[in-house]
Amino acid sequence: MKIQTLFAVGFLTFSGWHSAYAEIPLQNISLPETVDITLSQNAELLAKSYRLEADSQQINQAEAKNRPNIRLNGNYGRGDFDINGVSGVMDTYNRATVSLVQSLYSKRNDLGVERAYLGVDAAGTQFELDKDGKILELVEVYLDYLKYLKLFSISQLELEDHVIKVERLQALLNRGLATKMDMLEAESSYDILQSKAAQIENDMRIRKVRLHRLLGAPVESVQAIDENLWQRSKEILGHRYWLETSFNNHPSLLLVQQQARLAKMDVDVAKSGYYPEVALRAEVTKSDSLETSIEGSKRLQIELSVPLYDGGDTDSRVTQSRALLESSRYQLQDRKQFLQVKLEETIARMDGNLKRINALNETIDSSRAYLDAAQKGLSYGLRGVFDVLEAKSRVYDSRRQLTNEIYDNLLAQFEFLYLIGRLDSATIAAYLEKDFSVVSLR
Repeated sequence: MKIQTLFAVGFLTFSGWHSAYAEIPLQNISLPETVDITLSQNAELLAKSYRLEADSQQINQAEAKNRPNIRLNGNYGRGDFDINGVSGVMDTYNRATVSLVQSLYSKRNDLGVERAYLGVDAAGTQFELDKDGKILELVEVYLDYLKYLKLFSISQLELEDHVIKVERLQALLNRGLATKMDMLEAESSYDILQSKAAQIENDMRIRKVRLHRLLGAPVESVQAIDENLWQRSKEILGHRYWLETSFNNHPSLLLVQQQARLAKMDVDVAKSGYYPEVALRAEVTKSDSLETSIEGSKRLQIELSVPLYDGGDTDSRVTQSRALLESSRYQLQDRKQFLQVKLEETIARMDGNLKRINALNETIDSSRAYLDAAQKGLSYGLRGVFDVLEAKSRVYDSRRQLTNEIYDNLLAQFEFLYLIGRLDSATIAAYLEKDFSVVSLR
């Protein structure tokens, strides 16, 4: 718990220092750097870090109930008194009392302290889970941006190539070797390519805006990720202990377990309403009033409070807490099933990506061979311009499909890291290195 509190304080201190640079455009930043900036600058995480700091005060509030309670009470006024048959005697009066109350035995207070510690620990785990979720969101946007950047580059190359083909077609048209219909069809294809490129560029800009929101600063450019990282999924698929790793490390399971302990503690806290409470009270009073001849007093007493009947409030709280305890048990079961299904889906997705990537690489090779043949046929007069354009289009389409598959595979790998509880800044930085071994994730 102390570690979590210290982290929250450090988190707030660093974020306050970093906020002065929030609007400086970020250039050529890497994925690990964006993670660090998000953890320190993201407004949602900052709000939750302050909430964690506030929740940590529950411990002090609970412990305060077992500490001495010292109060000074005083009053001063003027009253109308009846004394020995004489009414209407006006006089001023004053009274001052200093009291100290110390709890000697209170099962409710003692259990309340234990519950406060459990509650703060659960809040800290929830914060860690929120951070992991935000990192996963960031990774998805980052990879999407790189994907659209690559797709836009492919579209630009295809447009440039298409312009050359249109110019050649125009030359053929001028010599009577092509028809006006051929020219119109080529121009229509060019317009379609321009429209697709504009859509990709718009998607790319949207991802930059999302990066700005997540990082708390505008993004000028980011570093690329080695696209050959998709091959690491082969190593991931070669092991079968990932479900155990997920159950041991994912913060959501720890959170559910902590919530189960909280629910059990709530049952005990509710039952404590049946127990008596003992307190020590010490008072010193000074008085000046016609209503009493006692000018001062000192008292030391033991107070016993025994609950006899509270209208069924304690019984209701016990019943409520038991129902919540039973609910937490099913939540743990449900969370394990959820992680198992999501992990199986992610691994199956990576496996499918691998097969499609290998198939697309072969498709690109065959498409390029077909393109070479079409270009040779064009030079010998055996193929037309549109045969070459179609062959080029096949290559570009295959490259686009390959790009989509590669980045979907990369995202699946980071989702895998999230599901096994390993999606943190240090692991991400190490994971991007070429010599990283997935065995270290266990």
